[in-house]
Amino acid sequence: MRALARLVPTFLLLAACGDAACPEAPLPEAAEIDPGPGLAELNTTPPFTCPGTFLSAVEGEVRDDAGASVPGTRIQLCLRTSPDGVLLCLAPPTTDAEGRFAVPVNVDSARCVDKITLRAVLPGFPAAPTYCDVPLATDERGVLSLEGALPLFRIPREDACTLPPEGDPETPRDVPLGDGVMLLGLRPSQV
Repeated sequence: MRALARLVPTFLLLAACGDAACPEAPLPEAAEIDPGPGLAELNTTPPFTCPGTFLSAVEGEVRDDAGASVPGTRIQLCLRTSPDGVLLCLAPPTTDAEGRFAVPVNVDSARCVDKITLRAVLPGFPAAPTYCDVPLATDERGVLSLEGALPLFRIPREDACTLPPEGDPETPRDVPLGDGVMLLGLRPSQV
């Protein structure tokens, strides 16, 4: 009888809403974390000629706006090669259980760079992707170790009861951005 008593309020909440509420998404389970090869087989031999900065890997960590580590975040390294200026983005590994990552640069044509940018995103989690230009300060092995953590900012989610019907691209939506900033009447077709 107690089990039934617990189910009734839940059913009433769902019936009143017409849809399930949007609970905060949990962080990925350890099984979903695939940090990639890391720096185990790091090639630290610089290209024969490199007018830019020799880069063999980037390592660092990701933390949310509360300072907690964020496991399972995909970290994509995009770089501008030197001297030809080609833009190349490498396959993104994920952060480990402590939010750490290491992205080796195993493509010979990408080991001499003029500029790099990191993109951090946590799939299926209400957090804004982060894009960071990173200063090129590598050590003698060509490894760039980030001084501070990459930030990943959580986005508050609206309750499903307050959202417009799914699939209607012309229904205006108010989008909260945090700190009291709100985009009013935004239509998905405008984005």
